[in-house]
Amino acid sequence: MSSIFNPHKRRASVAKEKEKDKDKKRERKGSQSEDERKENEKKEMEFLSKNYTSDFVKYKLDNQPGELITCSECIKLVMKNVSTASERAGDTLEKFLDSVRNRTMTEENKSHFKMVVAEMLSTEKIHLTGLDILNTVFLEPMKKVGSDEAKSVASNVQGSINIVVQLHTKFRSIMEESFKDLSPEGLPLFNTQFSKQLSLLKMGSSYMTKYTQYLEQTTNILKKEKDVVKAQNKAKEDYIAAHSDVNNIQAISFYLILPIQRIPRYELLIRDMLKDAGKDYSGLESLIKAYNDAKESAKASNTLKTQLEEQDKLKFLKGIIKGSLKFGESTTRKFMCCGPMYWIPNLQEPPKELFYYFLFNDILIQTKPKKFHGESVKKQDGDMASWLYSREVDMEMKDLENCQFEVTDEWDVSAGWWIVSIKGSSAVPYPINLLMNNLGLNWKFAVNTEEEKNCWESIIYDQVLARKKTLENLSTRKKHSTTVSTVTPTIRQKFVTIDSEFIKYKVPNNMELVTCGDTIKNVIKSVIATCNSSSDNVVKMKEYVHNRTMTDENKSHFKMVYNEMLSSEKVHYLGFDILDKVYLEPMKNAGSSEAKSVATSIESAIKMLGSVSKNFQALMEEGLKDLTKSGLPQFNAKFTGQLGLLKMGSSYITKYTQYLEQTTNILKKEKDVVKAQDKAKEDYMAAHSDVKNIQAISFYLILPIQRIPRYELLIRDMLKDIGKDYAAMDNLIKAFEVARDSAKASNTLKTQLEEQDKLKAVLSMIDIQLDVLPSRRFLCCGPLYLVVNLVSRPTAQNFFFLFTDRLIGCNVKKMKGKDVKDEKSKEEAMEALCKLNSLDEIIAEQYVFEKVTDTIITEGSGIYAIEDTEKVKNIIHCKLNQIPYKFSCETKEEAEVWNSLLFDQIQRLNHNAKQKQ
Repeated sequence: MSSIFNPHKRRASVAKEKEKDKDKKRERKGSQSEDERKENEKKEMEFLSKNYTSDFVKYKLDNQPGELITCSECIKLVMKNVSTASERAGDTLEKFLDSVRNRTMTEENKSHFKMVVAEMLSTEKIHLTGLDILNTVFLEPMKKVGSDEAKSVASNVQGSINIVVQLHTKFRSIMEESFKDLSPEGLPLFNTQFSKQLSLLKMGSSYMTKYTQYLEQTTNILKKEKDVVKAQNKAKEDYIAAHSDVNNIQAISFYLILPIQRIPRYELLIRDMLKDAGKDYSGLESLIKAYNDAKESAKASNTLKTQLEEQDKLKFLKGIIKGSLKFGESTTRKFMCCGPMYWIPNLQEPPKELFYYFLFNDILIQTKPKKFHGESVKKQDGDMASWLYSREVDMEMKDLENCQFEVTDEWDVSAGWWIVSIKGSSAVPYPINLLMNNLGLNWKFAVNTEEEKNCWESIIYDQVLARKKTLENLSTRKKHSTTVSTVTPTIRQKFVTIDSEFIKYKVPNNMELVTCGDTIKNVIKSVIATCNSSSDNVVKMKEYVHNRTMTDENKSHFKMVYNEMLSSEKVHYLGFDILDKVYLEPMKNAGSSEAKSVATSIESAIKMLGSVSKNFQALMEEGLKDLTKSGLPQFNAKFTGQLGLLKMGSSYITKYTQYLEQTTNILKKEKDVVKAQDKAKEDYMAAHSDVKNIQAISFYLILPIQRIPRYELLIRDMLKDIGKDYAAMDNLIKAFEVARDSAKASNTLKTQLEEQDKLKAVLSMIDIQLDVLPSRRFLCCGPLYLVVNLVSRPTAQNFFFLFTDRLIGCNVKKMKGKDVKDEKSKEEAMEALCKLNSLDEIIAEQYVFEKVTDTIITEGSGIYAIEDTEKVKNIIHCKLNQIPYKFSCETKEEAEVWNSLLFDQIQRLNHNAKQKQ
């Protein structure tokens, strides 16, 4: 194919000299030492006090420097985004809500309102169907016929998806209730449960952080495991045959992304409702609350979506931009925009020298296009540059896939940059003047339209503004860069008796305030929820039940739950039988003495639990025969007594981890046992027509731990239906109390296993040698300022991890697997870290922390009341290991929870010390 370009000759000697100069210049940049970098940063600081006018810059977001672009693209699309963002800036949420509160609904509004509610409900059902397809059609076949890797991946995805399904199933149920609960105007009402469930949708964020990993893993499995593909194709046919409303099933990627796409949709739908609502809608304030909760839930999803997209763009750009010395240096780099601009020596000559520029938050890269849609770009003249410009400016990101660019120069974005107002000429109507004061350079560029000029100037200005903000923070914090000395006082003070009256969140009777460690943001919600739910006790539930009469709907649901408990109990008992006959008996018959000993130990524990399960079945079947006039099954005293025996399973629960490890090791090394078990599987399925498949031994070993808490949930579900007219009401309430006590041991172990995994993950991120002890738990983590005095604003900030026995302060050492060395990178890494919402997100970003302080919480430690000062707010004042510390938080809520958590650990230690005396 002949080239679409017209090459023009240039003098070889001039070209060679230019290339040599560029190589030398870029070589010097690439070899810049740390001392040179610090010196340049020092010079850059000098520009902070020098202000210049920027009134001519059209698009600005002064409150969020560096955030003018939230979705990076080629200049063509960025122009639209910037213009739209600027127009939206004045249209605040407050103004929108004021307009809603001051208008009256028309009949058209009411009709459209109902239509949007119906759309939300119908799409919620479609969403749940999609998740069911993902599970039934794709994940289940992967677990049944796939390799060990495929089974592991499917189980991981399933675990995350199940949480999402539970949340959305509950949400759908609440929405269906809203159709029954109509306002005087005949419109659906949304109660506090609706709003609360919207806020809980954030719990799906752990799935979002792993979405890319799940997509990559499942794609790889389907490429190499043909048996899985065949099984999934068969499952598709079966699913479509069983569901008349499903006519087509998409690829697995379509369903994997559903949770990420769905959550932001609620915000849009509720906003659509608010556009119709008015002051005469009785549920207006509840709907506004729901909208705010939906916005918050959508933030995590939108942020993660943007992060994933931006990471992909950076990888993509790294592949098409050749020869950059700066591209791989930063862990917090964000792509802003790209597009063609002419470099111009003056305003008198028409522009000829065309470059393609890539702007990031920290660097500006100047490139020459080397390939354009597969064709080589060798040389340019004025006509050639003009032709190329007209095509490059219309490109979108997808078009860049066919291009390749070579770096000719690159500059760090600096506070010393100024965008200078400049008037155009007839030869150059739309110039851009970028004054790089820190380098002594005065560059001029040219574009073809006023819109492009406005956009480039505004976005460059926005990055300079963000760089200035970072340097301002850095300049104040440099005074306290050595944080060790600021938190190691040399004088020990004698404190007064501990004052805990100011502590907001306390759990009495030496209980635990936090049962699931996470970031301070999530722990705040957990602590508040724990304290708020403390009043939801059995006494109140009893009062509620005693004052209610059962409806026909209650009776129907009660029977359904009862039958579910009975049928699931039969399945549970069958699991015990499979564990015994398929796994333990062959282990005893064909295994080594070690295998026989392990199998015998498990068998004795399982037989006791199996006996309880069998008796439990018999009592429930007896309850079906003992029907009252109402036709409802009854619960007698024997039923409650049998529930009490479930506590006997605690010995098995405590040994579960040991049993799992022992059986796994035996099956790895004893092939005769595996063969005997495979034969036992075939025989068992041949003898039991209702058993189509037998899972791995681990599936059956965990059954008692999963089953025991289930009784509490099922009986609680029945209690929601019964009333004073149910003859066995008192027996069922007693059964619930017994089931709840029996579940404690199982729930405690489940929590311990989860917390041990979390503790391992946290300790692996910190550059410290600490053991995973049974008594050590991770509680929370978050940023704290170190307070030196109360008359000046604290500037030294570390990231702290609180455990049950110590408080560890850290600096960021690595982010995304890359070293964070200089002050600028540390500042950027800390800012990015503080924006993350959960521990899962921190782990996903591959943070590694360097220990700065490690303070043990000992007997005699204390938390003390202290008032905020003009300069220092939200203070935590504590004495740990006889040393006083003061910290400061960003918000009052953070200070309250840090204080309460520290107090909780100190109170526990002091209580234990008294018990030993």
